[in-house]
Amino acid sequence: MNDRIGLVCDSTADFPDGLAESPGLHILPVHIMVDSEDHLQGQSIDNRDVLAALKRRSDVHTKPFYPHECADFFEKLLDYYDRGVSFHRSTELSGNDNSAIAALNLMFEEDARRVKVMDLQGVSVSLGLVNMAAGQYRKLDGRCDVWLAYIENLDEAITTRQKLAEGLTLPTHRINLAEAGATISVHTGPGAICIAMSPA
Repeated sequence: MNDRIGLVCDSTADFPDGLAESPGLHILPVHIMVDSEDHLQGQSIDNRDVLAALKRRSDVHTKPFYPHECADFFEKLLDYYDRGVSFHRSTELSGNDNSAIAALNLMFEEDARRVKVMDLQGVSVSLGLVNMAAGQYRKLDGRCDVWLAYIENLDEAITTRQKLAEGLTLPTHRINLAEAGATISVHTGPGAICIAMSPA
């Protein structure tokens, strides 16, 4: 049976520009609180806004999407797909996975059985990489596919990219650069580097 499968990930997955719009991939936004004002990542706030708030020492933190928001999202997804798979960052760092599981309890049982929620036990570009591979949006060739995400430290990221390329004996262009998103910035601040690898 060739089921139509819709892929969902939360907005903590840091896709390079353009890749998040791939067909069949749907992004569920998390909440970012700035001085008690509630924003949805990628909709009413972006990474530049978050970094500016951090620099002016605002109170900035993240909150998972609410179960009812997720349930509504899943139900709309199932209008177009036979099944859905929802990927989320590590439960050790976020409540997104727990909110997604709670969402299933708000849905009709038959619909809930059509959605699989997965804790990827990672963050940032590692989520994006798994989503891309799951949807076969990118063909892995060579020994591995590598993504490197940065937060306001492009020069350091380029240096790290070169060292990784040398260590892995890969052409430098095979290591993909992406800017880490607002959620990771809230928890790490500027200067962090995230690396994700997937064997071919």
